[in-house]
Amino acid sequence: MASYITDKRNVKAMVAALEKLPKVQVVWSDTGVYVKHPKGMEVFRAMVGSTGKYLVRHPDELFI
Repeated sequence: MASYITDKRNVKAMVAALEKLPKVQVVWSDTGVYVKHPKGMEVFRAMVGSTGKYLVRHPDELFI
């Protein structure tokens, strides 16, 4: 798993790329966003911190 801190612009770009896949579930909330594979497995999560930056977690080779 890859974990790192980034800004909202990058998170939105990553989520936009994942939304192009068929049948993925994207859920935005006050605390961040997560994306689930159609089989129910979580493949991406970004949690917003107090400074507005996001802690992102996803499988290592998801964005290659």
